[in-house]
Amino acid sequence: MDFNSAISSYNKKLQALIGESIRSISYCEIDFEEPLFDCGAHHSVDHGVQFKMESGKQFYIIWSEQYQSHDLKFGTGSILSQFPEAYPPAMRDISDHTKWSPFIGKKITGAISNWPFVQYNNATSRLRYPQDLLLYYDGEPSLTISAIEIDGANVVEMTNNITVFFSLKDAKKHGICFDVVP
Repeated sequence: MDFNSAISSYNKKLQALIGESIRSISYCEIDFEEPLFDCGAHHSVDHGVQFKMESGKQFYIIWSEQYQSHDLKFGTGSILSQFPEAYPPAMRDISDHTKWSPFIGKKITGAISNWPFVQYNNATSRLRYPQDLLLYYDGEPSLTISAIEIDGANVVEMTNNITVFFSLKDAKKHGICFDVVP
């Protein structure tokens, strides 16, 4: 696979976010128990994030397996399209949460993905996969969405979890490092 082409194509799809303003945010939870997403500086989500925009468009970010196990998939439309009708996930509208309030109604000015390398046991080559998305507001890197799970002091990559960081500084504390920050 030509990863440079895949990265370029993925980042091109992300450009659909530029100029859009978030009207509401929902977390997609596969576990139907009481939500436990608020971890202080970040949120931990079972499966994905759904953005509804002021324009009426919808975008979603979920963990998936389009390139590698448990990578980050960005799509347009409803997140529910990714689930069988017989097994819908729980959707939790968290638009009123204080961590999201600075992002509601503000235009997204940039978006980029991060594709770190992974090497499986005894493999001779390294592979890349989309692990992180970085959204810009007012030209500043602001919101990071990652296919990782934070377990105490440990960061687990390639997992069935989405972590949302509300500042690039907090993301960097947990090892998220973008190759290129425009």
